[in-house]
Amino acid sequence: MPAYRSSAEAEIRDAAVARLRQRRPNARIIHEINVSSNGPNRIDVLAVDRAEIIACEVKSAKDKLDRLPAQLTSSVRRGPSRHRGDP
Repeated sequence: MPAYRSSAEAEIRDAAVARLRQRRPNARIIHEINVSSNGPNRIDVLAVDRAEIIACEVKSAKDKLDRLPAQLTSSVRRGPSRHRGDP
């Protein structure tokens, strides 16, 4: 586990990756990708495949939520949206 991650974050990240692999088994999983459209923000986990790109922001109990609005604005999808239940 990298030094910048807490054990709580690692547990959440591992669960997110497992769920992404279940939903999109052929997706490429990318960790900690920088997005700078609205300041220096980072997407924690990104799953990329031919059908879609899924971004996950990992927040544990130790995290502050003050940066979350800017993080969401930076990584929001432009185009048709899907509901969580869609494959």
